[in-house]
Amino acid sequence: PKVSDILVVIRLLSHLKRLVAGKNLDAGSATLNKINYTPHLARSTLNVIQNEIFPFLFVIAQTRKLQKTSNFDALLLNGMGNEPMGNLAMLTQKTNHKVYLSTHGLNIHRSVVYGPLVDNAHVTHLTHGTDHIGDRRTHDLNTPLLIEKSVGNTLTTLMNDIRGKHVSTSKKRLLVLCFGHLDAWRADRIFSCDQYYIDLYEIFKTLIPEGWTISLRGHPGHPHEMEKMIAKSFSLETKILWDKHSTLNDALLAHDCVVSNLTSAFYQSLYAGWPTIFYEPTPLGDLGPEDIADNPVLFGLPVAKDLERPVTNKPDQLLCMIRETLDPKSMVSCFPKLFSNELAPRFIGPEPANSEVLLADFLEDNFFTKDNFFRN
Repeated sequence: PKVSDILVVIRLLSHLKRLVAGKNLDAGSATLNKINYTPHLARSTLNVIQNEIFPFLFVIAQTRKLQKTSNFDALLLNGMGNEPMGNLAMLTQKTNHKVYLSTHGLNIHRSVVYGPLVDNAHVTHLTHGTDHIGDRRTHDLNTPLLIEKSVGNTLTTLMNDIRGKHVSTSKKRLLVLCFGHLDAWRADRIFSCDQYYIDLYEIFKTLIPEGWTISLRGHPGHPHEMEKMIAKSFSLETKILWDKHSTLNDALLAHDCVVSNLTSAFYQSLYAGWPTIFYEPTPLGDLGPEDIADNPVLFGLPVAKDLERPVTNKPDQLLCMIRETLDPKSMVSCFPKLFSNELAPRFIGPEPANSEVLLADFLEDNFFTKDNFFRN
């Protein structure tokens, strides 16, 4: 790490310690209802920074070394959660390097947290559909317009092997995709997670006597412990199947319909041809928006008000939609075909079956010019 970086960190820690001690407070402090929360907030901030900042200085140093030794001309990033890649993007802000960002999966939410690539105008953002242009911006309207290109995402090519293999005659086999990652969300989203399972388990108690089998599938690397704990409270732990298929394709082939939340698998399942319902519970009971399309976190299909779509935030409506999958002519059953054939450019890219080709062609046209090619 650079000496200048270490000195900046030392000064920052000293400032936070003074705030914790109640010193250096001014009119700009965090005061609400005549209570000054600055010392308490500063204490939390200090604890986090003390634990993480010095190892992170070495990550920054490694990133600088990588930039110097690799001597790259262009940078293609897959997702924005990787710290060294985010650092490289920041280090190239004032250079002539080309920086491209292919999003982590098929996101259906906005950038609700700040990251090194959010609101960054020197990065070319490769989105997976025209309706997703703008999801790499926060609420900061002063940010210059971003460079955004809709070329799709390679996750859709993984579904090519099972497209057209969905059987319209339902055996009442429901696959539920577990609530998306919580570690990058605000605290209020934890309540939405709890509500997601509370609502679904109540529905399961209705569906199981009707002959439905229910399977829950977690995000890769996500165990089922929390879901099982809540299921036990509903006396459902032994009545739910805990899906362990090695791939999403295998899981889909073993089921007839899907309920999903924030995960790329929502778009993948629809594209593959499976009736798939998006459910986002209203947080904290009735404090959320009346219409799910007004949810400020969501993006893409869930907020597309011009479409009749299998999206809801009402448990009763979710139950009805699940039952509608038994009818091959219902909106829920017919929507995947409409999504896959007509709506794909809006939500998952212009040619989902060939998204890797579109991505390669774009990079070739945009960066690998004749001069650059021969120079490298």
